[in-house]
Amino acid sequence: MDEQRLNAYIQLIQELLDCPNEEKAAILSANPELIDADLVQVMQAEAEKMAEGGQGNANWLRSFAQKIESANYSLPTLQKAEANRLFEQGIQQYQHSQFRQALQSWQQCLDLYREIGDRRGEGRALGNLGVAYSDLGQVQRAIDYNQQHLAIAREIGDRPGEGRALGNLGNAYLILGQVQRAIDYHQQDLAIAREIGDRPGEGTALGNLGNAYLNLGQVQRAIEFYEQCLPIAREVGDLPGEGRALGNLGNAYLNLGQVQRAI
Repeated sequence: MDEQRLNAYIQLIQELLDCPNEEKAAILSANPELIDADLVQVMQAEAEKMAEGGQGNANWLRSFAQKIESANYSLPTLQKAEANRLFEQGIQQYQHSQFRQALQSWQQCLDLYREIGDRRGEGRALGNLGVAYSDLGQVQRAIDYNQQHLAIAREIGDRPGEGRALGNLGNAYLILGQVQRAIDYHQQDLAIAREIGDRPGEGTALGNLGNAYLNLGQVQRAIEFYEQCLPIAREVGDLPGEGRALGNLGNAYLNLGQVQRAI
């Protein structure tokens, strides 16, 4: 290995060590000619030097070298692994109500999925971006992302993804007060869930339909949907879903003036 090549490897390694996690994939993408067995060898040697010097990044560098080796030096494989990591990171952030951080993670993984042509990953990222924007009150933007997700899901035959996109669109249109349009989307979601045997998805769609009919003031019909949702949640062990169904039933009976039953 000539000195110029060695210096290029060391410079790349330093860039990877210095940059935030979300920028590492972009740095690798900018240097595809350096992703090879020699890079792994130099990484391992640098990691040993760092370990001897008591530097804390030695284990990370070893681990990253192993990832490159296990990916057989394929940049798309590495990009997909990084995109998947960012996708899961976004889920963790979203669950902790860190919506803006989740948006950043999902936007970054969306860019990577598009770069490597992973249509299923692209659709999932778009769907999650739609949910996050809806939670931030940017409903029209949420609809745009969910419509893109829906189009991709239909293109690649991803029926569960199609159902999720339809349900998310229904929720977004309900926020906008377009209740009948919301109902249409939730009915399509319900039909897909039943077709593919997705019991949790079926329960979610039934609950969403109950919410829509309650919004229309059709309380008895809403109760019928909630009562279909409740046993499914219990059947599949969905405790949060069971809680939502019970709470929704309580609110519906309160609307009917049946206070004791609501309690």
